[in-house]
Amino acid sequence: MSVQRTVLHVDDDPEFLELSERLFDRAATFETLTAPTAEDGLRLLETHEVDCIISDFVVSREGKPFISAARDVAVDVPIILFTGKEWDLVSNDALSANVTEYVQKAGIEEIEVVKSRAEEFVAVKADSFHNIATDHADASSDAAMSFALSPTTLDEEWELVAHHEWTSSEELGTTVLEAIEEYTGEDPAEFAPLFEAIDADALEELLSPSVSGTEREGVQVRFPYKGHELAVTSDGDIAIRSLQ
Repeated sequence: MSVQRTVLHVDDDPEFLELSERLFDRAATFETLTAPTAEDGLRLLETHEVDCIISDFVVSREGKPFISAARDVAVDVPIILFTGKEWDLVSNDALSANVTEYVQKAGIEEIEVVKSRAEEFVAVKADSFHNIATDHADASSDAAMSFALSPTTLDEEWELVAHHEWTSSEELGTTVLEAIEEYTGEDPAEFAPLFEAIDADALEELLSPSVSGTEREGVQVRFPYKGHELAVTSDGDIAIRSLQ
């Protein structure tokens, strides 16, 4: 029999809380706790054993971000920052709180990505996490990141579809589009613009070797696009899996 896990979702938008509760409750292995304020979230965190925290960038009445207060209470619990705020506006607090992953809200469909990541996080031990503070300390904080930062493990659901050579003249965004074309068999002209899903320039800046030529080991970016989820690594590998 599976052990039931508990997810705490803190968000001041009731629509996201309702959707999150529905999605997690659909999986019999999860119990979902929801809170509309930082104060409510902390009360639940202090009175329940929680395996994963999902939070918008919610701030307490005293001005302290919930993710920071949550990290003080739950030292080893993975935290997914799920917010509409750009990375440069939350990066200092996210890094300080050792947030495990950042996912930018663009619509309600991203909650599926968040759910998938939460399931992955509770399936592994806390000491196996690669958090943002260690994996991305040298990444540019000016990059507007509309994507998720994740551990590098990929399970059998993923299919490796392409490899990007950082020394080539081809842009990473072009390689990504060609990979999607190869996987789906569809004409890229029919695709929605890639920039609606991710900032390709920021993606390349984050993953490519530094100016000194040093490779960024163990960094992976995942983002949803065209009914699929893509994973791009600092090794140049591009993998894809269906979200449907």
